[in-house]
Amino acid sequence: MTFRGKYILAAIDGTDSTQFRRDGLNSHVGNFHRDFNTQGGMKDYFDGPGELMGGTIHGRGTEGILGRVVTFINTASRIYARRNIPHRICLVGHSRGGLIAINAARLAREKVHFLGLYDAVDRHAGLAGDTISNVDYTYHAVRDPSVDSRSSFGNTGRPETIPGTHLNVSGGWYYEQLYLTSHGGLGGEVAVHPHGFSEDISCSADTLTANIALAVSNYDIAQTCIDQAEAADQWIRDRAHHRGLRLH
Repeated sequence: MTFRGKYILAAIDGTDSTQFRRDGLNSHVGNFHRDFNTQGGMKDYFDGPGELMGGTIHGRGTEGILGRVVTFINTASRIYARRNIPHRICLVGHSRGGLIAINAARLAREKVHFLGLYDAVDRHAGLAGDTISNVDYTYHAVRDPSVDSRSSFGNTGRPETIPGTHLNVSGGWYYEQLYLTSHGGLGGEVAVHPHGFSEDISCSADTLTANIALAVSNYDIAQTCIDQAEAADQWIRDRAHHRGLRLH
């Protein structure tokens, strides 16, 4: 049955999104927000934590973003509830934006209908994202560990599961797929020509790699990462469509 009510969407990008995002074109979360049809509802985009808010390691500013997200979704849901307007809450997030989305779902006043995660990671000691709760459907695109991208970034929100299957977790369904791309690629930005000490070289076109998963004959490592990043984004979008959400 087609849902005729209004949607509430909060889209939370990853660390330093203000630096890598170019008009949203290379941000999967930004594009999801742009294309999402709320059916007359409300949506908001939140940049992820960045250097000016305490750096990528310590993650200061994460709680502030979480507070704004929770205020937004709960205020919107109260408005619609008071007017007896059917509505559904949706969340998407990349990297630590995914961690924020998981915590926002837990703090939402109503059950979240859809949670889309692009390689959610737990890089903040003050927030726990191990368990997803208060969500009907979660879809998580995760970087394949064989790519060796940001190996120190531990994923969060992942129950013990086999990718491609689904589990009932805390009263909702969790689905996961692995992709041969980098952590940044799952956010929409593959570092094909990385520069700087801290850049991720796992998908670099400039670096020889011992990566068994990607370094096979006739494979262009950078192009494989780009293709897989796009496939991950399309999977999240397809699953959103499957659950009744509309994206232009």
